[in-house]
Amino acid sequence: MINVKFYCIIVHKITLLLAIIIILFIIVLFLF
Repeated sequence: MINVKFYCIIVHKITLLLAIIIILFIIVLFLF
């Protein structure tokens, strides 16, 4: 149970990081 919760937290953080990177990439493309 603990491992599953830990895994879910890691996946959630990775998903957030990927979303932020994609948004920043789109902003950079629009600016430059």
